[in-house]
Amino acid sequence: MHRNIVPAWRGVSSFHEFRLCNSSALAQDSRPQLSLQQLTRRIERLKGLQRQIRWVDISCFSACGDLHGLPMRAGKQGHGASYDAKPSQEELDYFAGFLAGDGCVAPMSNASSCRLIIGQSSTHGEALLMFLRAFGGGIYRQSRGLGSVKPGIQWIVSRSHDHAAALLGTIASSKQGQLHIAAMWPTCPSSRQAIVSELKQLQHQTPEGFRCCSLAVVAGFFDAEGCIQLPGGNRIKLEMGQRFLQILEAIQQFLKQRLPENQTVSTI
Repeated sequence: MHRNIVPAWRGVSSFHEFRLCNSSALAQDSRPQLSLQQLTRRIERLKGLQRQIRWVDISCFSACGDLHGLPMRAGKQGHGASYDAKPSQEELDYFAGFLAGDGCVAPMSNASSCRLIIGQSSTHGEALLMFLRAFGGGIYRQSRGLGSVKPGIQWIVSRSHDHAAALLGTIASSKQGQLHIAAMWPTCPSSRQAIVSELKQLQHQTPEGFRCCSLAVVAGFFDAEGCIQLPGGNRIKLEMGQRFLQILEAIQQFLKQRLPENQTVSTI
């Protein structure tokens, strides 16, 4: 180091003071201030760059404060499904509500069978762990993280899908019709194509006559599709999104009958 050059940190008494000195120097900068439009454009460019950043492949997921290795299959690590221990009615209601919000019934590529699939963030795998313990299947990587979007994981049950679908199909939900099809998947190859077409039609069709039957169903649906907001004024706002308005209206009608009169329930 040149003897006539004094390091900047030696001229101040603390790091905090050094930061303050730099802040004063920045305040005297003669460069013009950016307009709101310029700042907005810069933020959008930064977001665009962020969306291009790929996360590394994950080998585990988080649930209940612990890390669990991927893939996780039923029968290993004490997470096997016990078909003798049927889930309680409240648990079935919750599972049906969660599947209705964040799950799907999907045929195999060759239509030989079908699968029940639910996706979640790798940092919140609690619900998938519950499905694994109740119905078997496995938890696998679903998607690689990209930018601010965290890596995804998914629960899939295929071999025992008929058992899971039969139980979940007893609960009134927006996917009840699809679950009935999954529970009775035909063994005859000639009948499968018609069933696949019917299943795809139900996936894009508004559920007819759907009625919300319990708070556990609403809780499962909310955990899958809802969020909690604090709009201010000592208020808490619970919000759920869904492409089928009839489902939200059914939940709205159910909550209006259960919640105190001073609570507001509305659909937008």
